[in-house]
Amino acid sequence: MSAAIVGIFAALSANTTVTELTIDNGSGVDNAIGEQLALTLKSNTSLKHVSIKNYFRKHAVMIALLEALDDNRTVSTLSFSYSVDSSRVATALCKLLEANSTIYSVDFDGWHLKGKSLLALAAAILRNGVLLEFKLAIFCAHKQLVDVR
Repeated sequence: MSAAIVGIFAALSANTTVTELTIDNGSGVDNAIGEQLALTLKSNTSLKHVSIKNYFRKHAVMIALLEALDDNRTVSTLSFSYSVDSSRVATALCKLLEANSTIYSVDFDGWHLKGKSLLALAAAILRNGVLLEFKLAIFCAHKQLVDVR
Protein backbone atom coordinates (compact mmCIF):
# COMPACT_ATOMS: atom_id res chain seq x y z
CA MET A 1 0.00 0.00 0.00
CA SER A 2 2.88 2.37 0.75
CA ALA A 3 4.12 2.13 -2.86
CA ALA A 4 0.64 2.96 -4.17
CA ILE A 5 0.39 6.05 -1.97
CA VAL A 6 3.88 7.14 -3.02
CA GLY A 7 2.70 6.78 -6.63
CA ILE A 8 -0.31 9.00 -5.97
CA PHE A 9 1.88 11.73 -4.47
CA ALA A 10 4.31 11.42 -7.39
CA ALA A 11 1.39 11.98 -9.78
CA LEU A 12 0.25 15.00 -7.75
CA SER A 13 3.73 16.52 -8.09
CA ALA A 14 3.14 17.04 -11.80
CA ASN A 15 -0.57 17.80 -11.60
CA THR A 16 -1.51 21.41 -12.34
CA THR A 17 -5.23 21.36 -11.52
CA VAL A 18 -5.58 19.99 -7.97
CA THR A 19 -5.80 22.91 -5.55
CA GLU A 20 -6.56 21.15 -2.27
CA LEU A 21 -4.76 18.27 -0.56
CA THR A 22 -6.19 16.66 2.58
CA ILE A 23 -4.53 13.70 4.23
CA ASP A 24 -6.16 12.07 7.24
CA ASN A 25 -4.28 9.01 8.42
CA GLY A 26 -4.29 8.21 12.11
CA SER A 27 -1.79 5.38 11.77
CA GLY A 28 1.06 7.61 10.67
CA VAL A 29 3.12 8.31 7.58
CA ASP A 30 6.21 6.21 6.94
CA ASN A 31 9.46 7.64 5.57
CA ALA A 32 8.84 6.74 1.90
CA ILE A 33 5.40 8.35 1.91
CA GLY A 34 6.70 11.36 3.83
CA GLU A 35 9.59 11.88 1.41
CA GLN A 36 7.31 11.74 -1.64
CA LEU A 37 4.77 14.04 0.03
CA ALA A 38 7.58 16.53 0.73
CA LEU A 39 8.61 16.41 -2.94
CA THR A 40 4.97 16.98 -3.92
CA LEU A 41 4.66 20.00 -1.62
CA LYS A 42 7.92 21.39 -2.97
CA SER A 43 7.16 20.96 -6.67
CA ASN A 44 3.39 21.24 -7.12
CA THR A 45 2.39 24.65 -8.46
CA SER A 46 -1.38 24.41 -8.09
CA LEU A 47 -1.97 23.44 -4.45
CA LYS A 48 -3.54 26.27 -2.46
CA HIS A 49 -4.83 24.43 0.62
CA VAL A 50 -2.94 21.70 2.47
CA SER A 51 -4.38 19.84 5.45
CA ILE A 52 -2.51 16.96 7.04
CA LYS A 53 -4.20 15.30 9.98
CA ASN A 54 -1.77 12.68 11.04
CA TYR A 55 0.35 11.42 13.86
CA PHE A 56 3.85 11.20 12.45
CA ARG A 57 6.08 8.33 13.44
CA LYS A 58 9.30 10.23 12.79
CA HIS A 59 10.26 13.84 13.44
CA ALA A 60 12.22 13.74 10.18
CA VAL A 61 8.99 13.35 8.18
CA MET A 62 7.38 16.40 9.77
CA ILE A 63 10.56 18.45 9.36
CA ALA A 64 10.79 17.47 5.68
CA LEU A 65 7.16 18.53 5.11
CA LEU A 66 7.67 21.91 6.78
CA GLU A 67 10.95 22.51 4.93
CA ALA A 68 9.30 21.61 1.62
CA LEU A 69 6.87 24.47 2.15
CA ASP A 70 9.62 27.06 2.82
CA ASP A 71 9.91 27.95 -0.87
CA ASN A 72 6.41 26.96 -2.00
CA ARG A 73 4.68 30.08 -3.34
CA THR A 74 1.23 28.65 -4.07
CA VAL A 75 0.01 27.20 -0.75
CA SER A 76 -1.93 29.86 1.14
CA THR A 77 -3.68 27.86 3.88
CA LEU A 78 -1.97 25.21 5.95
CA SER A 79 -3.37 22.87 8.60
CA PHE A 80 -1.28 20.30 10.46
CA SER A 81 -2.15 17.98 13.33
CA TYR A 82 0.94 16.75 15.11
CA SER A 83 1.47 14.92 18.35
CA VAL A 84 5.04 15.01 19.66
CA ASP A 85 7.20 17.83 21.02
CA SER A 86 10.49 18.31 19.24
CA SER A 87 12.68 21.39 19.24
CA ARG A 88 13.83 20.45 15.70
CA VAL A 89 10.22 20.38 14.47
CA ALA A 90 9.52 23.70 16.20
CA THR A 91 12.62 25.18 14.53
CA ALA A 92 11.39 24.01 11.10
CA LEU A 93 7.96 25.51 11.82
CA CYS A 94 9.52 28.85 12.81
CA LYS A 95 11.69 28.87 9.70
CA LEU A 96 8.61 28.23 7.56
CA LEU A 97 6.68 31.10 9.15
CA GLU A 98 9.64 33.43 8.58
CA ALA A 99 10.51 32.30 5.03
CA ASN A 100 7.15 31.76 3.35
CA SER A 101 5.32 34.89 2.28
CA THR A 102 2.22 33.28 0.76
CA ILE A 103 0.81 31.30 3.69
CA TYR A 104 -1.75 33.58 5.28
CA SER A 105 -3.71 31.03 7.32
CA VAL A 106 -2.24 28.37 9.62
CA ASP A 107 -3.95 25.91 11.93
CA PHE A 108 -1.75 23.76 14.13
CA ASP A 109 -3.90 21.38 16.14
CA GLY A 110 -2.75 19.03 18.86
CA TRP A 111 0.84 20.22 18.97
CA HIS A 112 2.92 19.52 22.06
CA LEU A 113 5.18 22.53 22.46
CA LYS A 114 7.08 23.69 25.53
CA GLY A 115 8.78 26.88 26.72
CA LYS A 116 11.64 27.51 24.28
CA SER A 117 9.63 26.22 21.32
CA LEU A 118 6.73 28.52 22.21
CA LEU A 119 9.05 31.51 22.57
CA ALA A 120 10.66 30.77 19.19
CA LEU A 121 7.19 30.47 17.63
CA ALA A 122 6.18 33.84 19.10
CA ALA A 123 9.32 35.44 17.63
CA ALA A 124 8.63 33.88 14.21
CA ILE A 125 5.08 35.24 14.25
CA LEU A 126 6.42 38.72 15.02
CA ARG A 127 8.71 38.50 11.99
CA ASN A 128 5.95 37.18 9.70
CA GLY A 129 4.15 39.98 7.88
CA VAL A 130 1.44 38.04 6.03
CA LEU A 131 -0.50 35.91 8.53
CA LEU A 132 -4.18 36.80 8.67
CA GLU A 133 -5.34 33.75 10.61
CA PHE A 134 -3.40 31.77 13.20
CA LYS A 135 -4.94 28.85 15.07
CA LEU A 136 -2.92 26.92 17.58
CA ALA A 137 -4.09 24.21 19.95
CA ILE A 138 -1.31 23.08 22.26
CA PHE A 139 -1.62 20.03 24.46
CA CYS A 140 0.32 19.08 27.55
CA ALA A 141 0.06 15.59 29.07
CA HIS A 142 -2.94 14.86 26.83
CA LYS A 143 -4.93 17.82 28.19
CA GLN A 144 -5.67 20.92 26.22
CA LEU A 145 -3.48 23.69 27.54
CA VAL A 146 -3.95 26.56 25.12
CA ASP A 147 -6.31 27.20 22.25
CA VAL A 148 -5.59 30.45 20.43
CA ARG A 149 -7.96 31.35 17.62
